[in-house]
Amino acid sequence: MLCLMSAIETGVIYLINDGIDRSLWDLQNKADLNNPVLAKYREMSVPPES
Repeated sequence: MLCLMSAIETGVIYLINDGIDRSLWDLQNKADLNNPVLAKYREMSVPPES
């Protein structure tokens, strides 16, 4: 069950980053672009395999 939750969370974070990069979404606080979680997933070209 934990693996499934982790995979879903990873997918959601990756989609959020992708939407921000494509200018489909905008952050209310621009400083959040430097958030360590977003930065980690921004550096990935594809979501990690679980």
